[in-house]
Amino acid sequence: MLAVFVIGAVTGALLFYQRLGEWERWMLIMLVIFAGMGYLGFSLSNGYLSFVTEAWVRAFWFVGVLAFMVSAIMAYRPRHGFFGRYDFRMWASVIALFFLSGALVNVWISAVFTYIFSVLVFAAGLLIGFLAQSYLYSYWPRFEWLPYVPLLVLIFVSAGKLL
Repeated sequence: MLAVFVIGAVTGALLFYQRLGEWERWMLIMLVIFAGMGYLGFSLSNGYLSFVTEAWVRAFWFVGVLAFMVSAIMAYRPRHGFFGRYDFRMWASVIALFFLSGALVNVWISAVFTYIFSVLVFAAGLLIGFLAQSYLYSYWPRFEWLPYVPLLVLIFVSAGKLL
């Protein structure tokens, strides 16, 4: 669940810089994409692909995080934000990262409860990340490196999760 929360918080913080459309719509889009891809990863890792060990899934998640960070750095445009409409590399890395984050979730009590809880944790992470980035931006609006702060958080959490 830590991976789901961190990916939600980082995505929410990156959504703070979206200039096209309302932020509520972007959060809903990300929540729907996570719900779909997270369920697919969750069901496959706990069902058909249960022979793949959790260490391999963590390693794939780390590689997915690195690919997401590289595509986010390359895709950032100050006038449009991180998620462009036709930036296929960014969308592919987001979808793969959501799939792998769903694959890291293990079944607790029941599959339905665990899946619903992971979607709620992702939604809470989206909102907390958005508000945290808004708070940072209100104090330091002139720093050019401020949009990349969530990616630094993602580096430390993914390295800690890999260990």
